[in-house]
This record gives sequence, structure tokens and C-alpha cells, in this order.
Amino acid sequence: MKFSDFCKLTYKRSTSIPNQKVFVEKLFKSTGASLQYSPDYYQKLFNGGKALTSDISEQIPNPIQHENVEQFLMQFFDVTHASEAMDKVGIPKSEVNLQAWVAALADQLQIIIHQNEDERETIIASYQAYLNNPEERDVRYIRTRYRNDGLWVENPPIEQNYQVAFSKKITHTWVIQTMGKVTWKDRCLKCMDEEDVSIRPSKRVIPIQTVEPNKIVKLSVDFDSRGKENKAISVWKMMDANNQDCFPGDTNVLNVVIDVVNTQLLEVQSGRQHS
Repeated sequence: MKFSDFCKLTYKRSTSIPNQKVFVEKLFKSTGASLQYSPDYYQKLFNGGKALTSDISEQIPNPIQHENVEQFLMQFFDVTHASEAMDKVGIPKSEVNLQAWVAALADQLQIIIHQNEDERETIIASYQAYLNNPEERDVRYIRTRYRNDGLWVENPPIEQNYQVAFSKKITHTWVIQTMGKVTWKDRCLKCMDEEDVSIRPSKRVIPIQTVEPNKIVKLSVDFDSRGKENKAISVWKMMDANNQDCFPGDTNVLNVVIDVVNTQLLEVQSGRQHS
């Protein structure tokens, strides 16, 4: 994504930002930069007539002032505009989270300004990461090991609602869509749990068939619950043929969360309440 593409995706005329030239000027200001260019130059940056050169990038803080950028971008989006923009970049239809969306846009702007990788897009991966971990404020710009790679998980931990009794089985199925331009080959899902986790998977490595871009793959595993009551988290990563994490920036999107409960104790407590 080029800088001009970012501007066109984001900008929507408002009272405080009446035109494209002012938008570019204020966007740079939100990063913490103090640039001095003509309105005509800002207009050309917006339209793509001028490229965002290293001379400009070097005048902008690295990293950019992420939260300031988020606040600036928020004024251009309501749910409708955000939904339209998300559709343009390929984010699957879902309920819009404006805060996660502008945070993902700020991630993309960081890459555009300071990594000079016009083709690298992080919006989709960043958006899902912020949905799953809204308070994340760590270094967040390297989310994929391979350029133009990406994934979308239909049932991440935040949307799971599993509950299982002691010594019972439960099946989890990942529904994963490739969102980048990379064909997945020789990959697998790998369980990273210690042995004492209160849910135990039936297998710790799940091979992934070759998956072309923008295709969906479904992978399943059974879990056995142990005799320990807690909210158990099973940690999973997608690994490549060299046993490297394909998505090091997405810390929990493939995890499985299961609430292990002592049903006998619940029955006793319920009986006492009704006696």
C-alpha cells in the first residue's frame, strides 16, 4: 500500500479537515512531525503525483506517535465508512470495531513511512490482533514472517465459549482463511503447551495442506479435560518447514480457551440452594 492509497482509503471531508491538502498536513502532524511543505506538494502526495521519499520519512519520528495518529484518524470514520474501507482491503464482513480499525491503520502508516515497503500490508493481521487483545501496546509492526502473508481466523479466542466437565472430550475446529498473496506450503499448527495444562490435545502437530491465497482451510483437534477446574488456554502457532513462527506478531489468535468445570460440585451447590 502506497501513501496515496492510504490517504484515499482514509480521508473523508469534514468541517475541521476541509480538503485533501489539509488532511496530509494534519496527518503528518499527528505522527509527531513538524514538516514545512507547500499545500500543492501535500496535494500531490495525496494524489500520488509525488512519492513519499526518504527525505520526508527521516523527518518523521520512528516509531510514529501511534495513539495520536489513532485519534486523528478516528474523526474520519463512522461504522458505515469503516465497513466500506475494510471491504476494500479485504477484511471479511463482521461487526466493526472502530478502535481496532484505526489502530490497524496506524500500524500500516508506520510501515509506509519507515519501512518503505509499498506492497506490504499489515491492516488485516493488525485488525484481528487488536480485536483479540485491545490493550496491546507493545511493538506491533512485524506481524508476519513472510512479506504479503496474512490470515483471518473465524473463531478466535474472544469468540469461543467452550465449557467441559472433568475427564471429557471436546473438539475444536479452526476455520482459517489466507488473506495475503502467499501460498502456504509445508506448514502446520503446533501446540506450544507445557505438559501440565488442564486440557490435553489428541495431537500436538497438525499438518496443513497446501493452501492458495484467499482460500479457507479447516483443521480440528480433540481435547481431553483433566481433573483441574480452571479456564485453560492451549497455545498454538502456525509454523513453517523450518519450525519458525509464521505470524510472530499474532500472539493469541490461534489459541483455544476452554472452561473446565467440576460439574459434581456445581450440582451439590445447586442442591443446597434449592434445599
